[in-house]
Amino acid sequence: MGVIVAIYVAGMAASLPLTFVPFAALFDGEDLRSAFAASARGFARNVPALALYAGISLVLLLIGLATMGVGLVLVLPWIAAASYAAWKDIFGLSEPAGR
Repeated sequence: MGVIVAIYVAGMAASLPLTFVPFAALFDGEDLRSAFAASARGFARNVPALALYAGISLVLLLIGLATMGVGLVLVLPWIAAASYAAWKDIFGLSEPAGR
């Protein structure tokens, strides 16, 4: 079990600088290079907050796995929603015009 947790911890740590790449590419229309650069800048400005996010996500993921995967039905959408909310907050996005 310890090895599995170590693998998840290493994977989350390695993926933190890439957290915002999909959002920058899909919602901002940035090309691949710009999306990676924007994500890295966002990570560099918010390391403590994203480290806390990774810790909470890890705990939720382990809870989801401990329920034989059933809990992942709740956990994975929560993690995706938290990533989206962080992207909007970090990059200063507000509601679209007209709302």
